[in-house]
Amino acid sequence: MTLEQPAAGEPRRPLGPRDPGDAWVVAPTGERYWGAFGAAGLLALDPERGVLLQHRVSWSHFGGTWALPGGARHQGESAVDGAMREAAEEAGVPAGAVRPRLVSVLDHDIWTYTTVVADVTNPFDPVISDPESVELAWVPVADVTDLPLHPGFASSWVRLRELLAVRPVIVVDAANVVGSVPDGWWRDRAGAAARLIDGLGALAARGIAGDVLRLPESRWYPE
Repeated sequence: MTLEQPAAGEPRRPLGPRDPGDAWVVAPTGERYWGAFGAAGLLALDPERGVLLQHRVSWSHFGGTWALPGGARHQGESAVDGAMREAAEEAGVPAGAVRPRLVSVLDHDIWTYTTVVADVTNPFDPVISDPESVELAWVPVADVTDLPLHPGFASSWVRLRELLAVRPVIVVDAANVVGSVPDGWWRDRAGAAARLIDGLGALAARGIAGDVLRLPESRWYPE
């Protein structure tokens, strides 16, 4: 594996200088993957309008195809943070407009692409905010395959589409959970309840590994 810096004529990022992650990973067999630290994209699902897709500009990798807003992860950046940042940069997705539901990782050993599937919680209209998009559109789930798709997205869409119907919910028996912890909860029931709520909030933020829930993919964020 080698790293190849962007060519001098390639457009720069719209916000500030390039990050060290903005480079090509070149496999021994010659395949090139964008993102020295991997890449990530956002699959935003609106229950009324469908999924948010980006029509890629002609000079981009597989230009002219449709795919998810996304791109190279920055150095030290989590995949979820990278997907959210790229979606904001490329499609104007507002902070707090979506809630992650699952994380799917395509692992090529030398490079990874992470898809963050997220539900739209505050509807918004996408905005072309960098030169990488010809068009942004909400596409009904049933119509996605009618478009010329980026090969990477096309290969993952069949699997991801099936997962859009999966919504894990965790039900907590609060009384038994609190009662099982010998921390003096009986002297401060309100405090014990607050600690439980804080713990569940932290769990919701970091997600749960798919194998723990006996579900496919890397990580889920149950309701």
